[in-house]
Amino acid sequence: MSSKTRTIECVEYFRGLACLAVLCFHANGAFWRDASPTNIDDLSARGLLTLTLGWGWLGVSFFFVLSGFCVHLPYAQGRNFAIQEYFVRRFFRIWPPYVAAVALGLVLGIAAGWDTLANLLSSACLHLVFWIWNLSPLSMRDSSLSPVFWSIVVEVQLYGFYAIAMYLGWIQRFRLGRLTVFFLAVGFIYTISLNSLALERLPNILNPRSFALARFGEWLLGALIAEYSFRSSNTQQNLLNDENYSKWLPLSLLISIIFLSRIPKIPESVFSVMFAVVLYWAIASENAASRRTVHEAFSYWKIVFKYVSDRSYSIYLLHFPCLTIAGEFAARVAGVSSENKDRLGGSWYWLAAIAGGIALSLVAAELCYRFVERPSHQFARQIGGSLRANRSVSIVR
Repeated sequence: MSSKTRTIECVEYFRGLACLAVLCFHANGAFWRDASPTNIDDLSARGLLTLTLGWGWLGVSFFFVLSGFCVHLPYAQGRNFAIQEYFVRRFFRIWPPYVAAVALGLVLGIAAGWDTLANLLSSACLHLVFWIWNLSPLSMRDSSLSPVFWSIVVEVQLYGFYAIAMYLGWIQRFRLGRLTVFFLAVGFIYTISLNSLALERLPNILNPRSFALARFGEWLLGALIAEYSFRSSNTQQNLLNDENYSKWLPLSLLISIIFLSRIPKIPESVFSVMFAVVLYWAIASENAASRRTVHEAFSYWKIVFKYVSDRSYSIYLLHFPCLTIAGEFAARVAGVSSENKDRLGGSWYWLAAIAGGIALSLVAAELCYRFVERPSHQFARQIGGSLRANRSVSIVR
C-alpha cells in the first residue's frame, strides 16, 4: 500500500468520526427536546450524555480542516492548478447530492408545515441558485429546510477563496503557512471582537460561524497539513520518537476539546487548531516506519468508519430532516400535537423514535450515495481527466 493510500485511509477514519459526532449531537438534542447546555458537574443521565456527545457540533470545524486537506492534497503532490477543472470537479461533487437534499427538505417542509411556503421556497432559492444564504443581511435564523445547510454554503464559498488564492499565486507568493496564520488571526480577532459586544443575535452576514472569510484560516489549516505531509519525514519521525508523547498528545487534545466545548463563546478556530494537530499526528503515524498507533486505535472500527466516511456527505445532508420527520411521525402516533411533543423528550418512547430517525437517515444516505453521490463523483473524475488530457494536448501542440 502506498504512502498516499495510507494517508487517505487515515483521513477517512476522521471523516467518519466527524460525521458520527454531528449525527450523535443532533440525535442527543432531538432526544431531550431541549438544546440548553448542561453543567460539567451534572452527573444525571442527560448531563453525562450531553457531556459525551455535546461536542459533536465541532464536527463541522473538523470537516473544514479535512476539506482543506483533501482539496489541496493533489496540488501538494505536484498537480498543476487549472481553475476550470477545479470548479467542474467541485461542482459535480457537491451540487447533485445537495440538490437531492434540498428537494427532500422542501417536500418534507411543505408536507409537515415546518414553515410558510414563501419562506421554504426563498430558502431553497438562496441555497440552490445563489449559494448566498448566509450573506443575506436580513437572515437571522437557520434555514427553513435544514439547519445544517449553512455549512455547505460556507464550504462552497471557501472553495472560491481557495481558487482565487491559487489562481493569483498568493499561496506560492506569500507561502501557505503565512496565509494560514494571517487568516486564522483575522477569524480569531473578528470572533473575539463580536463576542465582546455581547449582542443577543447577529445577522448571518456578521455571524463569525457562518462568515466564510472568518473560517478560511481553519480551511487552510488542512491545506497546510497536506503540504507538510509530503515534505521531509524528519519532523514526523521526531514527533513519534517519544512513545508517551505520540500516544498521549492526541488523547489529551481530544479530552480538552470535549470539556472546552461546554464553555460558551470560545472561537471555533481554537478547536480547529487542536483538530489539525491530531490530524497531523495521525498522518505522521501513518507515514512512519512503525504505523501501529493509528491502526491499533481504529482497527476494530475500521469497517464502520470506512462505511460512514464514504457516505458522510449524504448522511450530513439528510440526517436532520430524517430525525425531524421521525419525531413528527412518532408524535402523531402517540396522539401528541407538534406543540406539545417536547414533553416526550427523554422517554423510552422518544428514544425509539430517535433510533428510527437515525435508521431512516442511514437508509436515505445509502440511497443518495448509491444513486446520486457516487455517480456524480465518478462523472467529476471523468470530466476532470478529460480536461487534463485536453490541456496536455494543447501544451504539446
